[in-house]
Amino acid sequence: MSYDLALYFRSPEFPDKEWTEILSWFDAIERAVELDDLKRYHGLRKEWSRYDVFYTLYERHTRLSFADDQAYWKVSISTGSGLGLSSLFGYTVCYCALSLIPGTSAWDGGQYFDTLYQKPDEFLRKVNAIISSNLRYRKYKKRLAMQQLGVMDENFHLIPDPHVLKLAAQSDRYDG
Repeated sequence: MSYDLALYFRSPEFPDKEWTEILSWFDAIERAVELDDLKRYHGLRKEWSRYDVFYTLYERHTRLSFADDQAYWKVSISTGSGLGLSSLFGYTVCYCALSLIPGTSAWDGGQYFDTLYQKPDEFLRKVNAIISSNLRYRKYKKRLAMQQLGVMDENFHLIPDPHVLKLAAQSDRYDG
């Protein structure tokens, strides 16, 4: 699985309410951004993190390249090692945003995705194909925890319903 995902929002106003709501399902909390970081990464606005998944918001700027050339905002999602719960949480958050926030697209900066995804079902199909074809991932024990949470079905595919994902993330079993 890739380590770096990106979500792009085409609305001139960042969909802060919807985005914060989705992150709240996974207990992601806003982090303080240091002044040095603001100088180094022009346009950096906010950061959130939880369970080794980091979300960083950028506003479009001439020095930043966006895979979606119609987007005003980019959220960079770093999922750590690319295997395990943190990676799946990154994909799950992308799916929820695609499903619930109009004008959203998703991109994987790694080798797995071949296009910019705007339809949640196409994105989910691609993620599930990656999960199914990756022998190392299929043997990884943490996927059982995702299945127990109700986030994955019996075939270890992500459940195609953001509201199911919300309930799973808020369950007693969710401990990251």
